[in-house]
Amino acid sequence: MDRESRRNPSVAASVLAPFRAYALEVLAKGAYTRGDADRGLALSRQLVSRRPVPAESLSLLTNGLLASGQADAALPALLQAAQRGWRDRYTQHLMVLAAGQNGDWDVVGQRLVALWGQGDRGAEVRDLSAEVLSEPQAVMGFINAARDGRVVWANDFLGWAAGALPSQTVDRVSHALATRHPPIDCAAMAGRSASLVQAGKGQIAAVLWQRFCGSAVAANDFGFDVVGDAAGPFGWRLGEQAGLTAEVVSDAGRQVLQYENTDPLRVTVVTRLAVLSPGSYSVKAEGAGKDHLRLKVTCMSGAGVHRVVSDQTLDRAEPVLLPSTDCPVQSLAITAPQGAGQIAGLAISSSRP
Repeated sequence: MDRESRRNPSVAASVLAPFRAYALEVLAKGAYTRGDADRGLALSRQLVSRRPVPAESLSLLTNGLLASGQADAALPALLQAAQRGWRDRYTQHLMVLAAGQNGDWDVVGQRLVALWGQGDRGAEVRDLSAEVLSEPQAVMGFINAARDGRVVWANDFLGWAAGALPSQTVDRVSHALATRHPPIDCAAMAGRSASLVQAGKGQIAAVLWQRFCGSAVAANDFGFDVVGDAAGPFGWRLGEQAGLTAEVVSDAGRQVLQYENTDPLRVTVVTRLAVLSPGSYSVKAEGAGKDHLRLKVTCMSGAGVHRVVSDQTLDRAEPVLLPSTDCPVQSLAITAPQGAGQIAGLAISSSRP
C-alpha cells in the first residue's frame, strides 16, 4: 500500500504509520497544500529519516523550514536537494526562488533553463519564469545559461514569452537563443504572429520572424512580393474559399496577384493585418479588374471588438478614414466578384497634408 500511494495518493492515509515511506511524501505535500506548515514539516522530517537520499524528501523539508521561518536550517537541506535533484522540478523551483532572494542570478538562470529543458510547460513554470525574468539580472543569468547548452525548448519558450514578457526582454533573450540555432517551428510561429499583432506586439512579432524564420514583410509594405506563411506577421494570405484560385506570379519584373472566382458570390482573395495610425489614407492599385475589387478595412480593438470602417472599390478616390479610438490594429481584405483579374500593386499612404 505504501508503494501504491505513489500512483494513487488516496491510499496514503490508509498506510499504517510504521510502514509509511512513500506515503509520507504524499501526506506532506497535502499538508502544505492545505496551508498546514507545521504538520507538513513534521511529516517531512519523518520522510527524510526514512528516505534520506531522494531530493524530493529534502525539498519538502526545505519547504517546511522556510514556511516556519527557519531559513538558516533550510539552506543546507536545499543545497543537498539541488545537488541530487536536477530532474526534480519541485527542487528546482525552490532553488530558483532561494537563489533569487540571495541575488545569485547565475544560479537562477541555470535552474530556470533546467526547468524549461525538462519539458514542463505548466502554469507553475510559466508563472515562475514571468516573476523571475522581471529582474534584469535574472534575464542576464538566463541568457548566460542558455548559451551553454542545447535549446530544444526554445520553440515553446518563445511562443509563451512573446505574449507574456516585455518586448525588450523577449528581444534580448531571443537574440541569444538565435546564436544556438534552435529548431523553431515557423508554421506555428506564423499562427502566433497574428495573435501578437492583434495584442499590440507587432514589432516583436516581426523581430522574432526575422530572427528565426526569414525576412519579414514590413508593416507598411502592401505589395505582393511575398505571400503566405513565409511573409511573417504582416504578409498577405490567400483566401481558401471554394471556387477561388489565386496565386502570385512574376510579370515584367514585378509580382502580380492573379485570381479567378468561379463562384457567383463575392469571395475574399487575400487578407492581412496592418497597424496604421489614426487618420486619412489614400489607396492606389494597379491591374486589370481592379474596378471590381474591393478593399475592406476592419478595426480590431484590444477588447475584441471588430467593426468595418471602409469597404470600397480599389479605384475609388475617397480616402479611408481610421478613427482615433478602438482601432490600433486593422484587418485588410481584398474581395472579388465572379470572374478573373489581377492586381499588380497596392499602396496605402497617408493623405494628410
